[in-house]
Amino acid sequence: LPKGLNDRLMTIRIPFSKGSFLSLISAYAPTMRYSDEDEEEFYSALREAIHSVPREDKLLLLGDFNAWVGSNCTAWLKVMGPHGVGNANSNGHLLLSLCTEEELTITNTTFQHPERHKATWMHPRSKHCLHYNQATRYPGHH
Repeated sequence: LPKGLNDRLMTIRIPFSKGSFLSLISAYAPTMRYSDEDEEEFYSALREAIHSVPREDKLLLLGDFNAWVGSNCTAWLKVMGPHGVGNANSNGHLLLSLCTEEELTITNTTFQHPERHKATWMHPRSKHCLHYNQATRYPGHH
């Protein structure tokens, strides 16, 4: 059954194939209007959740990180692919740093999609987009 860790994090462990499991962590990060302390508390709890997942499990971290990770795949070589968009914001840097520390890959930057599919929301006047990011860890990933 899904397990709520707090009002921003939820986990579930699902049998995947013979003797292996898929662990899902669903996250809803604070927006940039929240304090640095709120962000630190969220990322601390998220790290705890990631560390509680058995290393042999496949891990899928998904949710709304209120983050732009940008397109600088050379700076974040093992974390993101060549199909990011724009520039990273402060929440994006937090997510990129977490993914580096935890050996996660931001998978939606690894696949080429039409521009209209790279954002989850676009401001009606400014046309500024919000992006969806998810991260995955595969056993043996270095």
